[in-house]
Amino acid sequence: MRSERVLIVLALWIAGCGLLGGGKGGKTAEDGESGEHTSGSSGRGKPVVVDMPWETTKGRDDPELPILNVVLVDNGADGVPVPYLYGYPLYGEGDALRGIVKLRHDNFEGATRETLEDEHGVVHVLERLPMLGCEIEGIQESEAQFVPLELRCEVPPPRELGGAKRPVLGTLPAGATPGQILKDPSIVKAFYGQWHLTQGEAPNKGKGDGLGYFNTDHGQLAFGFARGKLVRIAYYFDPPVKNWRDPTLWMPP
Repeated sequence: MRSERVLIVLALWIAGCGLLGGGKGGKTAEDGESGEHTSGSSGRGKPVVVDMPWETTKGRDDPELPILNVVLVDNGADGVPVPYLYGYPLYGEGDALRGIVKLRHDNFEGATRETLEDEHGVVHVLERLPMLGCEIEGIQESEAQFVPLELRCEVPPPRELGGAKRPVLGTLPAGATPGQILKDPSIVKAFYGQWHLTQGEAPNKGKGDGLGYFNTDHGQLAFGFARGKLVRIAYYFDPPVKNWRDPTLWMPP
């Protein structure tokens, strides 16, 4: 199971801009290197500023709030979809870039870090954040250079954060089907249903394992299914976005 997950992460990572070439939230590699961003591969729209809420623990601790919230930020064109995970924005520019820092720092109690060098000499890193039931996986290119690949969270969340009673997206609980996710109003508004399945059609038919994702401006928002039911949400960091490799994002608290 773990080896299959790593292969999926690496496949998405290698694909890079190819996954983001079109559709809502698509962009070019040049966009990811800029301090400002315009939505869409054609460069339409105005630069956007994504709010970084400093009282993020409310979004984490309130069991009435969904684990995942997708906000469509107006850019004068199609809009820029921004995922908020437990209240932390996943956006690779401006002040919102600190969202990943606060997610790690606020929830580092009990964290563990595991490294594994594969047969090709690549050093894989797995950071576990048990307070959230989440993991961060990436590659340690050098002592100072960490390349994040995936942030994934199992659902339902830990009991302290609401457990099985807490909604994952909108009013949808863990165990939701792909069809239910596609009908969620925030998903419809942000992505117009532009859903990509990476492991066949079985999950859409209510059976089998699979992974579906939506493109965002700096990565992919993904949903993992087992037997056709939602068991995991994830975010795949887009490699061409150099801001994700900022060493200050990944320092231990």
